[in-house]
Amino acid sequence: YLGPEEFDAFLRDCLARYPVTPLAEVPVGSTGNPAAKPKANDEKPENKAIIALSGYCPVSLVGDRKLVKGQSEFSIVREGRIYRFASLANIERFRNEPARYVPSNGGSCPVTQVDQGKAKPGEPRWGVIYAGRLFVCASQQDRRRFLENPDFYAMVDVTRR
Repeated sequence: YLGPEEFDAFLRDCLARYPVTPLAEVPVGSTGNPAAKPKANDEKPENKAIIALSGYCPVSLVGDRKLVKGQSEFSIVREGRIYRFASLANIERFRNEPARYVPSNGGSCPVTQVDQGKAKPGEPRWGVIYAGRLFVCASQQDRRRFLENPDFYAMVDVTRR
């Protein structure tokens, strides 16, 4: 246990050794550490990038099965989509295992894709974890259809690759 004075001295010492960059100056996808380099698949944000999963944190969705809004300051761009996260720790979890968190079928509803031949964005609240992959359906009805025959609808992701 540290008292208030000791804790304050500890924090001052840390800040002296590792200066903090204000968030306004930290590029999207950065951890604020100038020594940290972006991962190979992380891209610079572009105006044409779309926000994945309606801005919900993919790590919270898959790992905790909860819809948690991501924060804009905890964002990275991957494959043309902006992913927002609830915390820096979640960004690192995503970077270590992106295939676990990136929605299958590019985030499009697999049921609409297979049944109608159309790409329609899925909604995170109708997400399904199947065979270790995240599928996002466009509606509750589409989610029910997916769950009735998951092998059939999950194959849409195989044809996309």
